[in-house]
Amino acid sequence: MAKMNLLDALESSLAKAKTYVDGNFSKSDHTHKYAGSSSAGGAATSANKVNTDLTIKLNGGSTEGTDLFTFNGSAAKTLDITPSSIGAAAESHGTHVTWPTSAPREPKEGAAVIGSSTQVARADHRHPAQTTITGNAGSADKVNNSMKVQLNGGTTEDTNQFTFDGSAAKTVNITLSSLGHGSHLELGETSSTAYRGDYGKTAYDHSQAAHAPSNAQANQNAFSNFTIGSTTIAADSATDTLTIVAGSNITLTPDATNDKLTIAATDTTYNDATTSAAGLMTSAMVTKLNGIATGANNYSHPSTHAATMIVEDSTHRFVTDEEKAAWSNGIKIVALAQEEYDALATIDNDTLYVII
Repeated sequence: MAKMNLLDALESSLAKAKTYVDGNFSKSDHTHKYAGSSSAGGAATSANKVNTDLTIKLNGGSTEGTDLFTFNGSAAKTLDITPSSIGAAAESHGTHVTWPTSAPREPKEGAAVIGSSTQVARADHRHPAQTTITGNAGSADKVNNSMKVQLNGGTTEDTNQFTFDGSAAKTVNITLSSLGHGSHLELGETSSTAYRGDYGKTAYDHSQAAHAPSNAQANQNAFSNFTIGSTTIAADSATDTLTIVAGSNITLTPDATNDKLTIAATDTTYNDATTSAAGLMTSAMVTKLNGIATGANNYSHPSTHAATMIVEDSTHRFVTDEEKAAWSNGIKIVALAQEEYDALATIDNDTLYVII
């Protein structure tokens, strides 16, 4: 009896365990409903709604359902855009062009013009062949008529014949030697004085004449020196300036418009000269000056003076007291030069020797 109770209890526990497992755990072969995807863990192939919206604006509109339309897939939406909804004319409005009914015009010479016609050309229009057009193009890559330059009738291209039609740039350098024109002497001339005959002797003579230096002044008719009395004022350069200064009682009036200088002087009044002030001489002063001998001075001879002021000569000499005494006593007086006195053989005691 006790054993049956144990089995019942075990079965009851297993039943409860099964009920718990069935209610809380999934079977190994169970499945889920999910959206299809092209890769594991990737976005769904289809969905009821997308993450980002599509926004359509008509002419920059901002009113939803009128000129602004937003779509995210949550609901189907149809948007019908017509010309009128974006401000365009309906298809029945026409092309706004007028098709021409006459053939295209022939090209005209002269400058190109825009034109004022409102008609347009059809895609299959064409112009007539340009065989009757007159006039010349403003520019072209090549001209119909070429130009030939021949040197002395030559016919060898690029040697003595040069042809130009504009298809390529070309430079032709023509020299005397390319024309066979060598140097020569004019008759009657030597190699040192010869001139080219086509230039002419006049041109040659002119080329040999002295010419003005490179720094010469053109049409420079001007004075380079001004001499005033014994003083000469020389210009130091081609653009040197002579300055004229007005002295006392002198007025200088320059006139740049008429290129002239007016010099005016003011009269001066002088008084007669005095012992204390300079001035003009009177007639009395002139008469007095005329009465004075040439070389005269205002000299007053003193009443007494030293004898040394008088200059002696051979006929005018001073006599000393000794000489006067000798004369009184009859002593002979002889005047000698020092060398004559020294040359005397004997001295006469009765003679007074005067050394001169």
